[in-house]
Amino acid sequence: QVEAADYQAALAGWEQYVQLNPDSDLVSNALFWQGECHYQMQNFPKAILTYQKVIESYPDSPKYPTALLKQGVAFISIGKEQAGRLALNDVINKFPNSPEAQKAIEFLRN
Repeated sequence: QVEAADYQAALAGWEQYVQLNPDSDLVSNALFWQGECHYQMQNFPKAILTYQKVIESYPDSPKYPTALLKQGVAFISIGKEQAGRLALNDVINKFPNSPEAQKAIEFLRN
């Protein structure tokens, strides 16, 4: 089992990467992994905001569909059902044949 301290350390590393390499092609990945750290620590509001950075600033990133999916699940986790459903439906509509769309469909069924 991964401890919260491990996520804190990873979060600091990803934040430092973004600060030191703001023009890197991997910034969207670093931001996504920051969101994942927040998500795993169940800090869903911070995860939502961090995933939003990927969604707004990096629409061509390979992490975009997963960020949108995880943002939707995070919204639902904090009781923001409508926002979560909108994000999950957005995944399904924008990336209909993706694994993320399949996960969104499954999540909405439950």
